[in-house]
Amino acid sequence: MVIDEAHERTVHTDVLLGLLRRVLDARPDGFRLVVTSATLDADAFADFFGNARAVYVQGRQFPVKVRQICAKRFVGTAESAPLT
Repeated sequence: MVIDEAHERTVHTDVLLGLLRRVLDARPDGFRLVVTSATLDADAFADFFGNARAVYVQGRQFPVKVRQICAKRFVGTAESAPLT
């Protein structure tokens, strides 16, 4: 099972991770859990899952261009535009 973006925690994901920890304890025969995140505290999660192995993968960053437009140009255009 793969849990992606684990750093976006809610009550639901915390309960799910707790249940999966119980599943891992009950099924040492081959149940695999992969937890991924770009900003997760991997050591804390590894400890929570019984000193699980943590794999660190170097990511790549891509340049981002920030472009801003004047909002005044578009105010009112959506309300006055005909629906087609």
